[in-house]
Amino acid sequence: MKKYLVFLVLLNAIPLFGQNISDAPIMHPGSVSDFIGEDWHILDSAKGDLNKDGLEDVALVLESNYSPRVVEADSTYIETSDSNPRSLLILMKRRDGLFTLTEESGTFIPFPEEYKADPFEGIEIVKGVLWIDILDMSYYGSWWVTKARYKFRFQNGQFELIGADRNSLHRSSLEFENLSFNFLSKKWTNVKGKDVEEGEELVPTTEITQPLQIKHLKTFKTFISPFSWEVVPGFVI
Repeated sequence: MKKYLVFLVLLNAIPLFGQNISDAPIMHPGSVSDFIGEDWHILDSAKGDLNKDGLEDVALVLESNYSPRVVEADSTYIETSDSNPRSLLILMKRRDGLFTLTEESGTFIPFPEEYKADPFEGIEIVKGVLWIDILDMSYYGSWWVTKARYKFRFQNGQFELIGADRNSLHRSSLEFENLSFNFLSKKWTNVKGKDVEEGEELVPTTEITQPLQIKHLKTFKTFISPFSWEVVPGFVI
């Protein structure tokens, strides 16, 4: 049978990405489960003290339970595109053991696009800083694999982006370019080189550090999605 495009959503239409997570979002303190709607599940989570009060806060990445779309099919082949919405919730723990919703983003955690690997790699809380790892790897059209790590710290009553790393590797030549941005010191470093196998000639690595011209730290409200900010000309994180 000749391949044909289906483009349908199984059972239910997928809701708009970026909506509130809970079916009925609660504004009052509650348990972790109180902040998760019936149509969502936990994709990843991290625990740690984010506001320096000695209590273990929780960051959640949620994904909706809607079925993936069928995007191409024939008698022997079915390709699905998992475009289920995902969202980030940051819950601060109180002395009474309950949690309050401090931050919510329905746009920063991407979902897999057609013919691409899952871009979301995980979250961690390290020394009070929230790390979010995002992968950018196309199956077609590019040899480069790029991984970004975003570092948000709770300060000034909000989560501010204090640093970011963007590491790129060419899958054929093994050339790499690693960028590191420190938005507190307002400096960034560009390291270029090549991974070599045993017996190959070592290629010298170059490292350049330059000043950053930024006036304000980004937040989840001003930095909407990964790989969307050209922080310096020619370099997007």
